[in-house]
Amino acid sequence: MTNYFVFMANEDIQSNIINLLRFVLIVSVVFMHNYGTTIKIDGEAINVNNLNYPIFYTTSLFFAKIIGGLRVPFFFMISGYFFFYKINFNEDIYKQKIKKRIKSLLIPYLYWNATCLLGFSLFDLEYNLVNVLRAFWNLVEFGGWYFPAAYQFWFVRDLIVISLLSPLVYLYVKYLKIPGLILLCFCWIYVIQIPYIGRQGLKMDAVFFFSLGAWFSLHRKILLEEFEKYKKISYVFFVLFTMADLYTQMFYKYIPLIHQTNVLLGIISFFNLAKWIIVKKDISISKSLSSASFFLFAIHEPWMLKNIKNYIFETFKPQSDLFLTFLFFLIPAIVTGLCLGLFYLGMELIPTFMNIITGGRKKKAESIVANV
Repeated sequence: MTNYFVFMANEDIQSNIINLLRFVLIVSVVFMHNYGTTIKIDGEAINVNNLNYPIFYTTSLFFAKIIGGLRVPFFFMISGYFFFYKINFNEDIYKQKIKKRIKSLLIPYLYWNATCLLGFSLFDLEYNLVNVLRAFWNLVEFGGWYFPAAYQFWFVRDLIVISLLSPLVYLYVKYLKIPGLILLCFCWIYVIQIPYIGRQGLKMDAVFFFSLGAWFSLHRKILLEEFEKYKKISYVFFVLFTMADLYTQMFYKYIPLIHQTNVLLGIISFFNLAKWIIVKKDISISKSLSSASFFLFAIHEPWMLKNIKNYIFETFKPQSDLFLTFLFFLIPAIVTGLCLGLFYLGMELIPTFMNIITGGRKKKAESIVANV
């Protein structure tokens, strides 16, 4: 009986941890999209580096790339974990899970991409059937990677795909076990993608971390308990690898092995840090934060961040390193505050509509699935 109450207590703490990290890492998405190595001052494009703006460059790189790099792996892992959470996977369970994700994933995905498509059609997009269809899959291209019209929704697109392929994930994890996960981890570290679809529908981030979450869940592991085993060592090596990752990206080049190893260490470290905050301060995270986080994720681009950033830069014309650093924090704070204000106002005025466009997340642990 005592073990049962300990188990339930740990599940409640884990639920709060995931809700807290979900919101924090969604805010890091805003920081990531606020990041850029080129800024416009008085209409002139200036390349930012560690020589002309060292404080701004280092700070923005750390929060956007190093800390922000944890967000996608964490969300996919939590999604895989809860997809197989407390179930004996079979055909009926699969159908139930997919049916639920029509509401929590597909409908919001279609809505937010449709709003972006409408915005594009009013400006510079050639409006035809091909582009309309591509808006919901691969309309936008950056560096050989393809995104839907609401480009941050590539995560939801990939999550829909990997959810549909969950029977294959189940069989892979069940029969290949740890060696299978090591193989996927190797592919993720060295950015080995599935041909064609890997760059427009199923990144290795999704495959590896969804499978990793599935492994924890299928083996009835409590993430809180598993990660706590490596708390001290993860803290030490996360600090060391963060310094190495930051140094190499600033002065040399991006090294996948260093950065990806740091991501794994960071997930464990942040999980334990969130536990310490919640237990030490006896904090209970509001379940409404799940829907609020999704709304922030959905609306901050292209509707908010870009316009607010342009307005502030045109108004204040920042020149100094310190002022640019201050704006790097101020702009996401303004965007986050406005988005949350709009969300809670919308929940008062049009709650049914707001629930639909944020996936109708329920107030229980399973709703924490990272649908962002």
